[in-house]
Amino acid sequence: MKLVEERFGKLGYKSRESNGYYTFKGARIKEIGSDSYDFYFKTDRKNRRDKDNTTLTMLISSGYEKFIGDTTNASVISNAKSFLNSQVNGTADFDLDLQIAAQEELLKKADKSLAGMVEDGQGLSKKREKIETDIQENLKKQETQKAEAEKQLLIFNTLKEKRKH
Repeated sequence: MKLVEERFGKLGYKSRESNGYYTFKGARIKEIGSDSYDFYFKTDRKNRRDKDNTTLTMLISSGYEKFIGDTTNASVISNAKSFLNSQVNGTADFDLDLQIAAQEELLKKADKSLAGMVEDGQGLSKKREKIETDIQENLKKQETQKAEAEKQLLIFNTLKEKRKH
């Protein structure tokens, strides 16, 4: 439906939704006819599983909900069919544009996620370096404390020896 709204929008017409139809009142589409018509569009998906196929229904009124059919104005109906058939390529292009936009969003999300992971990895590397530095400092302190403990043990043993005498 967005394609139809875009096409009519470029011609200066805005849609209104009414009873499930998007309507364009008083629109002149030269490919269909020289008069102004009211166009009613409705999209229906074949079924829920088949998301790639949609039926587009177009009704044309000459005004006041006086609808045109094959018997009332065959040339307008014929032109309308040609108009709709000419939209097939535009529909494929429009669908491709939607797919590109969706893929671009997925790409942005993937890039953002990757950037977050890289940042997390850098933070973890810094934490690892700090932990390794803390381990080295702890080992040095252990050596210093071991030497101090041995020194205190030597003093303790010396004082105990003096007591025996």
